[in-house]
Amino acid sequence: MRLGIAPPNYAAWFDATQAVAIATEAEATGFDSIWLGDHVAIPADQADIFGNAYLDCFTVMGFLAASTNLRLGTHVAVVPYRHPIVTAKIVASLDVLSNGRIVLGVGSGHVPGEAAALNTSYAERGAMTDEYLEVMTALWSQDVVSYHGKWIDFDDLCPMTRPVQQPMNLVVGGSGRKSMRRALRFGAGWTPMASTPELLRPQMAELARLAETACKPVPETTVRVRMHLADYPAAVAPSNPRNDIQRPRVTVQQAVDLVAGFAELGVSEMIIDVPPGRHVYMEQLRTVTNDVLPAALPRRSTPKERD
Repeated sequence: MRLGIAPPNYAAWFDATQAVAIATEAEATGFDSIWLGDHVAIPADQADIFGNAYLDCFTVMGFLAASTNLRLGTHVAVVPYRHPIVTAKIVASLDVLSNGRIVLGVGSGHVPGEAAALNTSYAERGAMTDEYLEVMTALWSQDVVSYHGKWIDFDDLCPMTRPVQQPMNLVVGGSGRKSMRRALRFGAGWTPMASTPELLRPQMAELARLAETACKPVPETTVRVRMHLADYPAAVAPSNPRNDIQRPRVTVQQAVDLVAGFAELGVSEMIIDVPPGRHVYMEQLRTVTNDVLPAALPRRSTPKERD
């Protein structure tokens, strides 16, 4: 099982020095990947949840590609926000420059105000995502592409830039059957929003059932494990409920149980997500590395053993 980290890419603290320091330490302590979120413009009334200075995920990936050997992923890039020809070019260029280390996690978006600001139909975002992915996968794999859809229409286009990975490494975000079917359709991995192993277990069973019905392999599952390590039980409310809403307060032992539970389900990759902040993030990540992972994953190899 692979392990990744998901530092919130807020410009308020995740500057060039911090980004390199986090990636370097993560790689040295045995993590395999680093994942960045994607927001373009957040409505003011939700800025306390998402952060009001999000760095562009693709720019950060390009910056980190030169300073680490980690795989670089998006969790997740909102597909309808960008023209698919442009996105295909960006992703292929990143994959070439990183020598095939890009993982494009994709989603349809969940912030109506952000979609409206970008002149994107929130109601049709699922269908747009499918069409855009069709365009991008064609551009990544063919020398000359024509496409005629509801939103995208062109003839005989040469993409010029092809990714190193063939096929491109895709992961589809979402917990419902639509996202599962999208992952099967595009031969992608799947990353749900399950917060506990108990919630994930029936979702993985449904994914396996849909794969069997479609006569396709079961997609690999990547889980983002959100936690805010504290010295008191998870039942204690966080000081800022909106900001911590997706990072439950847990003790080290509860975190161990959480990680071990996901591992027992056979997930392919776990992305550790701890709270942001210049000092808080590093302290939390080191506690996870030193106290949580060795107890939850006793057979996990060290960087020295991997070499």
